Amino acid sequence: LIKIGSFQSVACYMLPPLIRGFQSIYPKVHFDIKEGILSDIEKLLGNGEIDIGFVSIQNLSKFDAIKLKDDRLNVVLPKSHSYAEAEIFPLKQLADEPFIYLDSGGSSDCQVLFKGAGLKPNICYRTMSEQTAMSMVENGFGVTVLPEMVTDRTVFDVVVKRTEPEYCRTIGAILKDRKYTIGAVIRFLDYVISSVKTA
Repeated sequence: LIKIGSFQSVACYMLPPLIRGFQSIYPKVHFDIKEGILSDIEKLLGNGEIDIGFVSIQNLSKFDAIKLKDDRLNVVLPKSHSYAEAEIFPLKQLADEPFIYLDSGGSSDCQVLFKGAGLKPNICYRTMSEQTAMSMVENGFGVTVLPEMVTDRTVFDVVVKRTEPEYCRTIGAILKDRKYTIGAVIRFLDYVISSVKTA
């Protein structure tokens, strides 16, 4: 049994095909997936309740982290927005927009963008759910920033724009201590690394 902790987006869109592929080679290995925000996953890993975590790693320091891929951050707009027909969304515009903040616990992906662009957003709403954030955008509450992994698969009636300049979150795997991690987990991690590289 491999016990995984993961962000909702990674658990939903990235892990299922990786688990399926791994189980085609090791059919007797089963998985337990716990979804949560960063602070949840750090606590679970620190307590030994999970073997491996999949999170945004750009602000982590206390665990062994292995970079897997960059995931571009996009702005999500209501269809009635003045930039809905524009090719890109200028990040400086975010400071003037009612913003729906996706709070993923301690190190939000939005913080990467805001810090890099030197912006102070006008946060009017907070949620821990990507789906809730997009529903609020669809209903005209404001705009949000979400990773491409999520925006590429949305069923909501919204407009997704690349930003200028562009920013990414870095998705990675975290281990408490690679030296003491069981063999099945290391084999799965190696499979994930090789699969992501060839995707």
